[in-house]
Amino acid sequence: MTENTQFPPNTLFIEITGAGLPEVDGLYIPSKAPPQKSESGTLSSPGYWNDRMAWDRADGKAARSPALSYSNSYKSWRISRLDGHLAYEITCDDELPPTDTNRREPPKRSTRGPAATRPTICPSANSTIPDATSSVLQPLASASGI
Repeated sequence: MTENTQFPPNTLFIEITGAGLPEVDGLYIPSKAPPQKSESGTLSSPGYWNDRMAWDRADGKAARSPALSYSNSYKSWRISRLDGHLAYEITCDDELPPTDTNRREPPKRSTRGPAATRPTICPSANSTIPDATSSVLQPLASASGI
């Protein structure tokens, strides 16, 4: 198991809009999940999962914490639905969830729920990250868990 590393506090709030799934849209705050081991063996710490920043839904309605996080196993950013199953992912190695709408991969179409759209991820008014405007997290074709 990878040891828990000390990171600077995660103070970035994220707002997601236009996901095509209302349960994914909303404000996300730094994760407060207690330390736990990921499937890749990395021990989490407050505000971090797999040594990258991670977020929970601000309304606390998600079954999974963190609800927005990075997967070392799949090398992708992932966001869960309220029931904890995976809603969207994008394969990349970016330090933060991507905010570039001109990414190389086209969005995948979901076989369930509303037609696939591109959710917008933007730092909230409390954020200090400049020039972040939208994301291209991709809806998954299956209802597998994170």
